[in-house]
Amino acid sequence: MSITDEQAQIVIDAAIAKSEELGHTITVAVVDSAGEVTAVRRMDGVGPINFDFAYACAYTAAITSRTGVELDWVKDTNWWRAASVMRGGKLMVARGALPLRDGGKVIGGIGVSGAPGEIDLAVAEAGVAALAS
Repeated sequence: MSITDEQAQIVIDAAIAKSEELGHTITVAVVDSAGEVTAVRRMDGVGPINFDFAYACAYTAAITSRTGVELDWVKDTNWWRAASVMRGGKLMVARGALPLRDGGKVIGGIGVSGAPGEIDLAVAEAGVAALAS
């Protein structure tokens, strides 16, 4: 089971609204359970590299079923570096990385990039909350 296009848009819209409320511009990416991009939005003024960061965060959350905060301890290990190389450099540990769940099952991931870590996390949490409601 993976996130639907409709669900991905709900997540994106909620994340963008939260970012606007907090006064930051971000890129938000949503991937399905296999880590494939389902939806993305880059707000005006956000650098293009933020897509790569947002995508990598979403990908990592989806395939590991863990948040960026939960994975913080592993990011400097040789094991993680090797895993990242094996995954084409797509693994990234950052605060704005959260898995998306439906009934406890991971159906995708959200990644947010462009603001300080705590803002990225709050924006990602808004997307997760919108999916849950």
